Amino acid sequence: MQDIAMALTDNLVTVWNMDANWEDSWGVNDGIASGATFDFIEAIIGSSGTFDGLDDQVTIDDPIDGSLDPGIGAFSISGFIYFNTFQTGVYVCLSKNDTVLPALKGFRMIKTGINTIEFIFGNGIDQKSHESGILNVKTWYHFAWTRNDFGNAEFYINSNPTQSRINSDYNLSTSADFLLGYDKEGSRFADIKLDLIHIWNKELTSEDVAEDYNNGDGVYFGKVRIKNGDELSLKKITLQRRILSDNKKIVESITQNKRIEL
Repeated sequence: MQDIAMALTDNLVTVWNMDANWEDSWGVNDGIASGATFDFIEAIIGSSGTFDGLDDQVTIDDPIDGSLDPGIGAFSISGFIYFNTFQTGVYVCLSKNDTVLPALKGFRMIKTGINTIEFIFGNGIDQKSHESGILNVKTWYHFAWTRNDFGNAEFYINSNPTQSRINSDYNLSTSADFLLGYDKEGSRFADIKLDLIHIWNKELTSEDVAEDYNNGDGVYFGKVRIKNGDELSLKKITLQRRILSDNKKIVESITQNKRIEL
């Protein structure tokens, strides 16, 4: 638990747990939903955010501090995704990009017509992408995209790299809002569920990704998974939430220049 609190909270910016709300439980980047609701049955635990593929969406305003901007430095995003149905065509699962030609500026994660996930990132002139293998519907998958300060990027599904590391020096900076379930074009809504979305202003190591995913079993970062109808290790998750809460209070205290009494 200390490893999770120390390694995965370092440079952590945002945690969208989707526990019956769209609030950022770590930072201040709360979302505003239009149509999107919560599923209390099919979730990692508690509830997941569910999108109907018709017009459901969640918008997170671009923060003034630029903490959600991938820019030119280290940046990582992870979470869990579940395909409600098989959709033919291309649909956007999440995005933060300007739709300019000849390439997008920023990033987006899409579901393709053959049920793969493609993570695309570009600088407005050129773009590159990672793609997963074919995924099943009605199955939870963990994803993680991470880039270091040198522009080296990797994309993981269930803690496994999808392909070779991609090198680029792209400036991905964009003031676009962060969107869940669709993108700025507004016509490619995904029929999905999302859970436990995290954003860091740092590179994740393969060990960090494996810890975040926890090899598909047991305690995830911020929640505990339901497996075979049983809740796993509630004591661990209670301790974990206490650590996260304490860390957040410490950060707030430091920010306000208050003395922390231990």
